Amino acid sequence: MTSALEQSWLLRAREDQKGPHEAQALWLMLGGRGSGKTFAGAGWVLDRAWEGKRIALIGPSLHDVREVMIEGRRG
Repeated sequence: MTSALEQSWLLRAREDQKGPHEAQALWLMLGGRGSGKTFAGAGWVLDRAWEGKRIALIGPSLHDVREVMIEGRRG
């Protein structure tokens, strides 16, 4: 059985995928297809959830949020 630390996305993330420091209010990831934007964003949100912080998933519609961000391949 692997520990939460071993499963952490931070161990697999590149340095440029690790997200902003706590003091930063904005994080812009600009990259092409396959650059790891979804992986980095999902890992960052997961870390915030593990810390007990409130998160919001925002999309064009509830259906899009559920299908892509929660039930999708990377959700």
